[in-house]
Amino acid sequence: MKIPKRVGRDRILANGKTPPVTVSRILMAMILGALCLIVARYLQIAFLDIKPSVPNALIFELGMAGVMAFTIGGIVRQKSFKHMVGHMAGAALAAMTMHNAVWLAPDQFAMVFSQDFVDQILAATDPMSLNIAGTSITI
Repeated sequence: MKIPKRVGRDRILANGKTPPVTVSRILMAMILGALCLIVARYLQIAFLDIKPSVPNALIFELGMAGVMAFTIGGIVRQKSFKHMVGHMAGAALAAMTMHNAVWLAPDQFAMVFSQDFVDQILAATDPMSLNIAGTSITI
């Protein structure tokens, strides 16, 4: 009878180990979170027909972006708690500052999203500001 060789715990855990968290990986996690928020906002406007002025639209967008970022982050080995915080920080930063991009290039956003979306954003926000819970804070 052949008895298998004992394998140490460290060797078993090292097989599925994620790479160490570095500043560049956190920045990539933030970029992934921001891109997921942009996709979530597009899906919300194009397919679900939920306007940005709906009171819970931002919570819905952040939830969709979080689920997408965690799923994609799991595929690209960004599974640690720090990566997940980076995903949500990037999504939150994009939520607060995306209207500035609409102010800089309204025609391009009208082609991707809709002219109604652009008009609504331009009417509700100020250029070069942070939009926190519907309140524009000029920088």
